Parts: sequence; C-alpha cells; structure tokens
Amino acid sequence: MSRVEVHAISGTMIVKEGGVENLLKICKEGIKGGLVFVIAPVCNTDLELTQLLEAARGRDERLWAMMEGKTHSWSTLIESLVPSKNRNNVEKEVKEGFAQVEAIVRAAWLVNDITTGSQKFVDSIVGGWATSLLKETLRGHGYRCESGDINTFLDERKVEVAPDSILLLTGELPQSENSPHDRDSEYASSLVGSKLGASSVTFWNDDKLVTTADVADVPSASVIPAITFAEATELSFFGSQVIRPQHMVPVLAQKIPLYLRSFAQIEHPGTFVDDTAGSKSPLPVKGFSVVRDIALINVEGAGMIGVPGIAQRLFGAMQDAGISVILISQASSEYSICFAVPAEQSALATAVAKSTFTSEISAHQIQSVETELGLAILAVVGENMSGVPGISGTFFGALGRARVNVRAIAQGSSERNISIVIKEESTRRALRALHAAFFLSKQTLSVGLFGPGNIGGTLLDQIGEEAERLNEEFGVDIRIRAIADQFGMILDDQGIDLKDWRRRFE
Repeated sequence: MSRVEVHAISGTMIVKEGGVENLLKICKEGIKGGLVFVIAPVCNTDLELTQLLEAARGRDERLWAMMEGKTHSWSTLIESLVPSKNRNNVEKEVKEGFAQVEAIVRAAWLVNDITTGSQKFVDSIVGGWATSLLKETLRGHGYRCESGDINTFLDERKVEVAPDSILLLTGELPQSENSPHDRDSEYASSLVGSKLGASSVTFWNDDKLVTTADVADVPSASVIPAITFAEATELSFFGSQVIRPQHMVPVLAQKIPLYLRSFAQIEHPGTFVDDTAGSKSPLPVKGFSVVRDIALINVEGAGMIGVPGIAQRLFGAMQDAGISVILISQASSEYSICFAVPAEQSALATAVAKSTFTSEISAHQIQSVETELGLAILAVVGENMSGVPGISGTFFGALGRARVNVRAIAQGSSERNISIVIKEESTRRALRALHAAFFLSKQTLSVGLFGPGNIGGTLLDQIGEEAERLNEEFGVDIRIRAIADQFGMILDDQGIDLKDWRRRFE
C-alpha cells in the first residue's frame, strides 16, 4: 500500500469563501506521502454555468447579460485567489472555455433544447477552471502540483504519485451504477484510491458529519467516531445524508481506510468506516435515522392464511409498477401484511394491490386494502445489538414513556437494525427519547453563558477541562450552546468547542 492520500472534493469547495485556505491546511497535513484531489463540478453558486444552458433552451433574453456576469465573477475570483505571477494560464483557460460555452449556448438557443452530453461537457469545463485555479494557487504557495483527466488516469496501466507532490483530477467523473446521474467525486475517488493502493481515502461533505441522529432533531447528537460498512449501509438507507455506501465499495474491497469528514469543520477527524474499528464500540447502538413522508398500506383477510404465493403476487405487482417498497411487516398468522412506500406512490400502490387481489376481494377472502398517510420510518442501527438481551425492551420502553404509538415493526435476523413506522409528527419526540435511553449521557445540560469576562471565561475553561470526566463518572454531558456579551454572540447546536472559544468569540 502506498502512502498517497486521496480526497474527494467539489469545485464548489475550491471557489467558496475560505475554501482554498481549508485545502491548504489539508495539503500541509498530508503532503509527505503525496496527495490526490478528485474534483467534482462547481454546483449551486454564481460561478456555475449550467444555468446558461437552461436560459438558452428557454430563449431567455437575459442570457447574454448572465454570461457577462459569470465572466466577471470568474475574473474576480482568479484575481482574489491566484498570485499575479501564476494567473496567466488560468485566465487563458477561462477565456477559451467561455468561447466553447458560448458556442454550446448558441446551439441550444437555435434547437430550443439541451442534451445530457452538453451539460456534462459544461460541467467538465467549469471543473477544469476550478482545478486550474487551485493548481496555480498551490504552486504559488510552493507546492509541486499537476492536474490531469481522471479517465485518462484510470485507463493507464501503471500510475503513481510522487511523495511531496499533489495531483488534481477532474473531467467527466465515473459514477456508480446505482447513481449514474450524480455529480459528485466520491465514487471516482474510490476508484483512484483502489488503483493507487492509497493509504486512505476521504470523502469531504460540504457541512455535515455522521452523527448519532440528525442534530436538527436531537441537538445533543454526537459524531460517530467509527462505523462498520454494514452500519453505514443501514443508516444511509434510512435517511442519513452523508453516507452513500455504493461509493465506498472499491476502497472497502481493498480494505483501504475511509474517512467521512466535513469541509466546514476540517479540524474534526470525522467518521472512520472500517469493520474492525466500527465493531469495537462499547455501545450496542450506533445511531438513529428517519425516512419521512411515508405511507403504510395494509392488506387484510382470512383468505390469505396458508395460501402460498400471496406475498409474491403482491410484491411482484409492486415491482412491475415501479413502486419502491421500503419496509414489510407480517404477523405469523398471515391474516394481514403491511408495507411502507413513499407517500407520493401511495395512491398507485393501493390501486395496484386492489387490482392484484380483485377476485379475492370480490369473494371476501381479502376484507380490506387500507392506506395510512402522514407516517415516518425510524430505524435504530448497531452491529453490536446482535445477541444483546434488553435492546428491544429499552427501545420500546423509551417509546412508551414518550407516548409514541408504533404502527408497524420490522427486524432482520442479523439484529443490526430495528425499524418502526410511527406518526411523522412524533419523530422528533421519539428520537430524543431513544437517544437519551441509549447514548452516553444520563442527562444533557444545555448552557448559555452571558458575559465571558474574567469570571465567565474562567468558568468556561473549567467546564472544558472537566467535561469529559463529568460525562464518564457522572453521566452529565454539559453542552455550551451559546456565548454572548453586549457586542455579539456565537451559537452552536452541537456545543461550542471550549478549546478555542476565545478565538471564535473575537
């Protein structure tokens, strides 16, 4: 295995405010063994150009003013980030690229349409600009840096990256079969890491970390330090926005260390995806996730009892209709079977179920096909739940105390996932009750401090020094959510890091 580190980033991270500074910090940490950055297109900023294609297709008269605005934005960005002695190559590339984009836009205007190929080509042009901008900026800071096309790189029989050097890869990035229309660089970076036998691969998310629950629902949720691939898959299926297991397959097949980190919090080590490290957690439960906007369809009737093929007919019909069945639950009596689907597919799913069992319904062998809306699926995930007595008792006991009614239950024989269907309006209450029941602290104290002067500042320092001990010995988790004085305030849902609160408060 080489010492090269591979990082999946986006062009947006390069061009956003503070982005280059963050990348320079990453380079400083990992430059010794060599670095590879796989760069996805620039998305959702004033610097993206796909809006020009949309404007051309709609024959929007503002198109050419938009083009001038984009040109000015890129020129301003280059002047602000790239040292003057390194600007010529970037400015030349941007000028030539805009000429190519203008030709594509004119063609789209004439035919009143745009193709997937033209969108990808424009994405690759803008990704190339962001790459060149980063390359010249890194060179201006004394780094040895080169760039290249990712598909050319992957097609090479033998590739290597020299120590103390940086390689930037962009172009039309390969995507996984499960998500061919993605625009990110995670899967491509996995392929690069696998080809190089990299020492590690890091997926950088814009602003999120993998937490024990969504911090919007559970403010006391904490970052998961390590997770197994199976746990990652379970959490991703049930709503985690950070984890996409299909992108991880190439590196995990070679047991290359994989990290999920946040570009907004680059000091944080993030989550390590590894079967060995992930299974060492002292806690049986790793995290919770939720899928909202769900419908539950219940098929009920005595005519299903002991009749082979009922489930096959039902779910075969759902498959033929293109309906995604998210959860299935059936009692051992076989009197009823219920399943969950996205709410927008509920009407179609109900109609398909009734059509499938028309004869049984007419003969009163199936009494009803009913649909319930306004639901959500909540899943608890943990590799170490298997074989541990009392997990279900703790789980359903916490829900009972929170007065959350469970509409359906599903659990696989692996015991790493328990999924329930509940009212969507109950999800936040359920998550907070479960998080309190399973996770570290017996009690979380949310604290806001007004007046961080000599006394207040000393108190914050003391809390920072003793917080870990208080948590371990007494089960008290103190989270400083806000610090304020007459001049300003800092807020943090997850708790302010007391190691550098003074710097943040300045």
